[in-house]
Amino acid sequence: LGSPNGASGVGSPALGTAGAASDEAGEEGTAKIRCQKCSLVWKVYCGTTAFTCASCGAKVMVALSAVAAQASSQVDRHLDAARRELQAIMEQQAAVVQGLWDSVEEELSLAQALWDSQAATSRGSEAAANAHAILREATQARDCAQVTEALSHAAEAGLPPPSEEVGETLARLKQEEDLEVLWRCFMSALEVEDAIDLEFWCGEATAQELFVPDAVRGAVRSLRGAEKARLAEIEYAAQLNARAQEAVQSGDQQALERLIKEASALGADPSVVQAALASLQAGANGGSSSSAFVFSASPRPAAAAGSPPDGSPRDSGSEREWQSRRAFTGGAEGDSA
Repeated sequence: LGSPNGASGVGSPALGTAGAASDEAGEEGTAKIRCQKCSLVWKVYCGTTAFTCASCGAKVMVALSAVAAQASSQVDRHLDAARRELQAIMEQQAAVVQGLWDSVEEELSLAQALWDSQAATSRGSEAAANAHAILREATQARDCAQVTEALSHAAEAGLPPPSEEVGETLARLKQEEDLEVLWRCFMSALEVEDAIDLEFWCGEATAQELFVPDAVRGAVRSLRGAEKARLAEIEYAAQLNARAQEAVQSGDQQALERLIKEASALGADPSVVQAALASLQAGANGGSSSSAFVFSASPRPAAAAGSPPDGSPRDSGSEREWQSRRAFTGGAEGDSA
């Protein structure tokens, strides 16, 4: 490992530090790493454990804990930016839906006033009255599908149809309400920091030729980067465990000491290696046998983003949002990778 001042020998690995490498944060899903041999800063993808410095040729070992901390900071920043963008979109979408409902209610009020004036002479007065009541309830509930169905019943009961603009407005209203549900699903996935669902809804929005803010796509990349950084830490811990076990089996105390130095420099937990070294030293001094040392199991990989640790189904928000998602996917539940 390179020393903090970068005075590592030719051909020896150098330590790469993150976080303090630059005052400017890296792009989503990346980290800025400083080679401590030549002091140049390089941008690498989160999850990278080592790379060769293109300037000095040193093999740079990445400080994984620092990268994970940097990735976590990126996630918080990009999630906040995405929330602001989505909130603005949702407010605009709600205003569009509100305006269309106001227009529909105005047109239907005129139609119902005409129906009231013709109630005494309408054919099938009882059916007309029922259709009138159903339409009033559907309008009060602001249920676009029920309003459309109520208008069909009214036509069957012999009531004169409203203006043609009502049908066109209802069709547009249905589309805008579906979009409102889509953006709510976006926000739900963002709140639980679910990269899989966010990618799914990005795909749905793109398929409908909708603009997805760069901040939302940046949040997805940052979440993916943070996940890769965590997995890299877990994989390194497993490799450290295996290398320590090999050193114990061969009785190599110097190898264990090097592993402790390496793990500490990279921000990993060296306690397993320290315990292995203590056990080996005790055996060499006539204490308990080093072969009695039991290594801990490798850490369990972290759950995928958005998946509960107990494997239970995710809460996808309101029933209407869930039904909307099923409609988008043709009734098939699933996550896009």
